[in-house]
Amino acid sequence: MRIILDERVTDWLQGKLQPQDRLYLDFEDGIGPFANTEISCRLDLSFRLIITGKNYPEKGLEVYNIPVETSVGVFHIKESSLPYFEEENFLTFSPQMALRLKGASGILADNIPLLRMSQEQAGVKE
Repeated sequence: MRIILDERVTDWLQGKLQPQDRLYLDFEDGIGPFANTEISCRLDLSFRLIITGKNYPEKGLEVYNIPVETSVGVFHIKESSLPYFEEENFLTFSPQMALRLKGASGILADNIPLLRMSQEQAGVKE
């Protein structure tokens, strides 16, 4: 499986990243340290692109056990999200400049938010 970033997305993300940041393409299924709720019943696919610093607590991150190399570094994804991906996936901007994940079959997820999680948000003060 591949995730190919549009050149504009690559440039935009590089402007947001700091050295040694980690990237997570989080499938919102109620599993993992970034889950807002354990409820995962949805009618649409929902992904979030999450950035953490190098010192972010490791607890719970083991669910992101699939590394996928991209033009801005490794995206860590959950094995539970694999059924929703295609062989080639593209991260682009929509006409409204929202992040969009798509494959050969069409749009997989639209309006993907970019979040930076700090240690304080995880319950550990920096």
